[in-house]
Amino acid sequence: MNIELTSMSDDDFIFHCRTINPDSYQEWLDDNIHNLSCWQALRAIRESPRFRTLPPSGRISASDINSELGRPATQKLSLNDSEARALAGKPSGRIAYSDFYGKTFNPYIGQTVYQNVGTFTHTLNPKTKYVEIIGIGGGGGGGKAIEDQCGGGGGGSSKVVTAGYSVTSSGSMTVVVGYGGSSNQNGQSSSVNGSGTSWASAGGSKGGQGNRFEGTGGHGGNGGGSAGGAGAIYDSVNGSVSAKSGGSPDGGGGGGTYKGLASAGGFGGSAGASVASGANCSGGGGGGNYYGGRGGNGGYYNGDTSFQNGKNATGHGNGGGGAGGSVYDTFNGGKGSGGYILIKEYKVKP
Repeated sequence: MNIELTSMSDDDFIFHCRTINPDSYQEWLDDNIHNLSCWQALRAIRESPRFRTLPPSGRISASDINSELGRPATQKLSLNDSEARALAGKPSGRIAYSDFYGKTFNPYIGQTVYQNVGTFTHTLNPKTKYVEIIGIGGGGGGGKAIEDQCGGGGGGSSKVVTAGYSVTSSGSMTVVVGYGGSSNQNGQSSSVNGSGTSWASAGGSKGGQGNRFEGTGGHGGNGGGSAGGAGAIYDSVNGSVSAKSGGSPDGGGGGGTYKGLASAGGFGGSAGASVASGANCSGGGGGGNYYGGRGGNGGYYNGDTSFQNGKNATGHGNGGGGAGGSVYDTFNGGKGSGGYILIKEYKVKP
């Protein structure tokens, strides 16, 4: 390793994170950056068995080297095999146990990102024995509102799914990156299958279609892990009830009704603009997720000269905003954003 992690103090970690970005640890930082600060992520690296280090002096046994390589400790060892030579830094010539002093084995091979919608063939590295897959399906489209309807619900976001698999055969995998749903359409699931893998992230649900002005707004679309928010309720006697926000992190927000305010999606989308009087309709915000971008803003209708369709989501797997609606025309919800898949390959399970 280009940094001696085993002896770094917390202050060293903080200094390192402020000044250096080592490529050799980028895959670890990618895994942890959403939940940990840099120094916490590096501390996790230091404590991970995946980054063991052989002793700098003294006795080194065959079981020590096997363990460092991620093999069973009792496996028969030949110092002449390619992985042992790579660990020792001796590609050819004489090799001895002392060549392994202070050496660390990194099983990471590389990674491939799929961020365009479609179906792809992923060819594994011949040395790959384990893969980690991180990704998300397409976000749901926002609910539309046709003539005399008000307040489509925001589309739900998909859910980030992480899983690891031992590769049963070197070959290829089929990768499907889900599309984001159009107005009134569910998002498509993303998936990876083949060579012992069976990974999937369901697409977010579409937002509910708007209802009559003096009724209930469209329900927000369900996200990958959270329910959408309920639509607003118009009540001329007891007063209107505002829509409910979508559950965090990924539910779409409920749509509004006449004088009933729409609401935001979980974690990212925001409700459409709203005015307290006049022909007021607002669509719910699309659900968001922590993978980047945001759910689309809901649309609104405040008269024939002030209106807007639901906005499209940005990033990956986020839900589209719900439509506002009007007395005369059909208004569309925003489109959900497409999915994303990251495949990491390893020589052994990390």
